[in-house]
Amino acid sequence: MGEYLLLFIEGILAFISPCFLPMIPVYLTYLIGHGNQDQKKLTANALGFILGFTLVFVALGMTASQLSKFFVEERLLFQRVGGVLLILFGLNMAGLFRLGFLNRDTRFQLKTKKEGFFPSLLFGIIISFGWSPCLGAFLGAALIQAGNSQTIWIGGFKLLIFSIGLG
Repeated sequence: MGEYLLLFIEGILAFISPCFLPMIPVYLTYLIGHGNQDQKKLTANALGFILGFTLVFVALGMTASQLSKFFVEERLLFQRVGGVLLILFGLNMAGLFRLGFLNRDTRFQLKTKKEGFFPSLLFGIIISFGWSPCLGAFLGAALIQAGNSQTIWIGGFKLLIFSIGLG
């Protein structure tokens, strides 16, 4: 039970972390929209947004629990591949040669005037991918716990608890 409480607290701490705090005005502005909205629309938008990032994080938790078993079995191969990638990334950062795909920045602009549950759901999914690196320490800790789970369902449930704290 303590493990799940810790995951919930990690979600709350991720929400109030200095990296995520700048997102609060964006989130509130999106929820409020362009005009007056009644309580039902605000609630639907908020639930859609929370469900969006929850779906992504639960999928990550399920994936982490399944992949951890595979990584343990193939540890030597991943150590060697990881070492080669680390060297290549280091040489790229040092400027000795350039790998174009590592030096590219891609951003998507979603322009929609529609408000409601499904656009909010999509917004939550997009934010979860865009801000996952920002949540790295907290999300990483939750994913490690999910990776140590016996089944993918328990791993997914652990990230559900984390998402509830974040939401």
